[in-house]
Amino acid sequence: MNVSAWTRRKRRRPLTPWELPSLVTPVHRYRCRRLENPKERPHFAAILAWVYRNRFAVASQIQRRFAKYLKSGRTARRQLQELESLGWLGVAPARAVGPLFPKVYYVTRSGVQRIKEAFKLQGKTWEPTRVDRKGWHSKAGYSAEHVIHELLLTEFLLGIWKEFAVRTDVKLLQVERRSLGRQSAFALPELGKSARLRPDAMFTVENGHGFIAFLVELDLGTMSRKQVAWKLRRYAVWMTHGRAARWVKSVARGRRFKERAGELRIVWIVKSRVDGDDTGRLAEIVRAARPWFDELHEHVWCATVGELATASSCGSSGGAGIWIRWSDLRARLRSWRSSELICTLEALGKGTLVPGARAAATG
Repeated sequence: MNVSAWTRRKRRRPLTPWELPSLVTPVHRYRCRRLENPKERPHFAAILAWVYRNRFAVASQIQRRFAKYLKSGRTARRQLQELESLGWLGVAPARAVGPLFPKVYYVTRSGVQRIKEAFKLQGKTWEPTRVDRKGWHSKAGYSAEHVIHELLLTEFLLGIWKEFAVRTDVKLLQVERRSLGRQSAFALPELGKSARLRPDAMFTVENGHGFIAFLVELDLGTMSRKQVAWKLRRYAVWMTHGRAARWVKSVARGRRFKERAGELRIVWIVKSRVDGDDTGRLAEIVRAARPWFDELHEHVWCATVGELATASSCGSSGGAGIWIRWSDLRARLRSWRSSELICTLEALGKGTLVPGARAAATG
């Protein structure tokens, strides 16, 4: 074969439009280097339970949550490799990510069985709400937005846990994520048989003055205004028909808060798909809530992902003064125009998501 023929054979041609979907595939796949004799450690069951509850987590999050056992990043990577070798953790494939994207861990079917065994040894029964499998996702992969959405929720709840672990005036009682979709309290028969409220997460706290239940919504700018309005409408219907009050009472009763009043807060975390325009995205959500603003304004607290990242670097996620209350917004709202609404949001004073006992009693 002469040089010219070899050159013609190796010459690249442009992709046709029919071939463009092949570019939206996992750019990089991690290979699991299985250890020959992986060691099972006593705290592995706790790690599996935490990862399962949050669905997805990266090594740095697991290390910060279990710093008592994972003293360094090297130790964390070593023990996560052991969990992979045991078949209890897997790496979730994501589409359109490069080699700098970290490993995203999830609990496999074998890992779920290990969690059940751990609960059985403690004399407790536990059934998983869902078992994550690679399935066709091992070839197609999860969308990058979906993976980032889950990881940001994990990061927010981890920050809440770390902050309340050192605070003496507030106690974190409960954190839930995956079991919320099946709770009958979130059914909305007024909007149809299959209509349900589907919060991204929930946590409850006690601040000495009372009991507070938080429902978390994380918006990355992927929903249209119509979809955002439909979600807000579900919250409004859930509140106006008394289901919200009954749900808070049932949760408080489960935590033995029969005498003290319970409170509901909806935490809305916002990020725009356009860098630096998080406040603009927040204004879009407020405008979408206009028909139900009177029903929602007393319960909704919102912040942007950028503000949360800054607060997290300072060691605070729930206590930092980054949260905007819609009740404060209602008092100063003069127009629903986007430009004026953005100016109002930027000028509002920002408060604390979970005040201490003294602040709650006085405020």
